[in-house]
Amino acid sequence: MKKEFALIIGLALVVLVGLFTYILKDVPDYKISLLNEVFYEPLENYTLTETEQESFVENSNMGLKMPIPSGWLVKKIEGLGVDSKGVKEGAIAIYSPDSEVNEATSIAYKGCGISVRCQTSQKEKQFHIIASAIEDIQTGNEIVGSELISVSGMDALWEIVLDEEEIGKAIMVSLPIDDKVYIFETVLPPLERERCDREFRDFLTKIEVAKK
Repeated sequence: MKKEFALIIGLALVVLVGLFTYILKDVPDYKISLLNEVFYEPLENYTLTETEQESFVENSNMGLKMPIPSGWLVKKIEGLGVDSKGVKEGAIAIYSPDSEVNEATSIAYKGCGISVRCQTSQKEKQFHIIASAIEDIQTGNEIVGSELISVSGMDALWEIVLDEEEIGKAIMVSLPIDDKVYIFETVLPPLERERCDREFRDFLTKIEVAKK
């Protein structure tokens, strides 16, 4: 179960478009076929609201609301896919005011960046795999590099996806609900690890996810 979980998560869940490409560049074609069964929430379903009091991104289809920290930039990341009607699928990324972003990868190499996406899987049903991992940890079993964290009052899976000196530490938090998986990701730059880890954890405490 643990080996199976690690393999599928390592292949199918990645941090932003650039890291997605980086991790998969040497993966055999038969494993990449698993990814073709994954579908992401269309970008057009995300809306940004800005008022004098607050800014937030909302997706009523997902029952998701995310307060945006003051001064942070919101960007839609395209390229994760296009559905049968030509609707672009992707992720929402937010960056701290002092961030510097690699335009080719959408990864912040200075400052902090966070991405959010929602996916469904037609074959492997990733929400079942993640839910099983959460249940394992809840019952006292350990999964190396993983822990539970609360998102909108529900247990989500916190996982270290990648840890490399040049890129930094990639963190993925997965929340399975019904047939969907809500995914929150960040890359902690080598010189910003502690600060960006705090920003990410604080961001997660303010997310609202409404079950349907």
